[in-house]
Amino acid sequence: MKIKCPLCDFENEEGSKFCKNCNIPLSKQDYSEDNPYIKKKGNEDQPFKLISDEEVKKAETEERNYNMNIKPVDVIFLERADGHKVGDEFPNYFEYQYGANPSSLLEKALTNNFLIKSDSIVNNIERIKTSKLKEVLKKHNLKVSGKKQELIERLITNVSEEELKTDFPDSYYILNDQGKIIVQKNEHIIYYHKSQHLKDEISLDKYHNLLKDRTDDSAKYDIALELLKNNAMQNRDNGDWGLYRNSLLSKARVYEDKQDNQSALKLYLTICHIDLSGLSNGNAYMPRTLILAPGIINLVRELTSKLELDKETLKEKYLYYAEELKLPKTRFSKEQSLEYLIRAMEENIDKVNEELRAKTKEGEIEILE
Repeated sequence: MKIKCPLCDFENEEGSKFCKNCNIPLSKQDYSEDNPYIKKKGNEDQPFKLISDEEVKKAETEERNYNMNIKPVDVIFLERADGHKVGDEFPNYFEYQYGANPSSLLEKALTNNFLIKSDSIVNNIERIKTSKLKEVLKKHNLKVSGKKQELIERLITNVSEEELKTDFPDSYYILNDQGKIIVQKNEHIIYYHKSQHLKDEISLDKYHNLLKDRTDDSAKYDIALELLKNNAMQNRDNGDWGLYRNSLLSKARVYEDKQDNQSALKLYLTICHIDLSGLSNGNAYMPRTLILAPGIINLVRELTSKLELDKETLKEKYLYYAEELKLPKTRFSKEQSLEYLIRAMEENIDKVNEELRAKTKEGEIEILE
């Protein structure tokens, strides 16, 4: 009985495994849910289409990830475990930040074969510090000069594998291809984990749920900015000016990560105006507590330099942002605040802050806006 190819209709001899005309597999001719070679017809008039190896691999990966119940903390653990020395303890932030037991995370990663113990002496040596490599080279009467990769190659070329295993007995965990795919597909989770300003403001689960189906890299910034914007507006509506200021600070850092220095500078200047206002949480007005944060002043300096802004342009921007902010009450006018900001950037900020503290003790002049 002839076997008709579902793709080109060529009739092949009985028992044929592949079509002699187009070379597709013939072992599964009709569509079924487990057929990895063909896609379901869009309608009866359309021909079958081959599924590429990449599509098959992607589908298998997604199904495996679903079945393994990969959670955000698993992704963070996999990224951290890559290159971790076997036997060493993992950081305790897995417990106090994410409520997860590192031993359980390790067992899950090894069981699912996302993480393996390296048995390659070359891989293990690559994890060693240069100072240790030089010690072993010296022990074997070999030159100790050169870059790290040159030292490694010299050891591998001149020392037996048995001796190397004695000199470098430690082994390390490494990600296999499946583990690497999981980390790469969830880069936004790693970004969140390494960004303290996000962890202070946003839930990881909420952030992940909004990004898990997104493929554009910039989405991790855009979603973070949207969530931080919501936090900022809520804090402002509640009269929590200290929290509002911190939300703006988190937004500014995300803008810097996004390489949007103009937007970051705007927020840093806005923060300076809030810091010089005397406003605090609960709509409290406490001028005696105002101070210019050295860290923020340094960031303003850096961004002003990167953007190549002259002093007059910076002043114009500050006055515009201060007016746009529309604070309900402030210790200093925007012009006075600007003067302190410029002095803090050009002079000793500690002396400027001392003067600010002295000023606020003289008698609190409230300027309503």
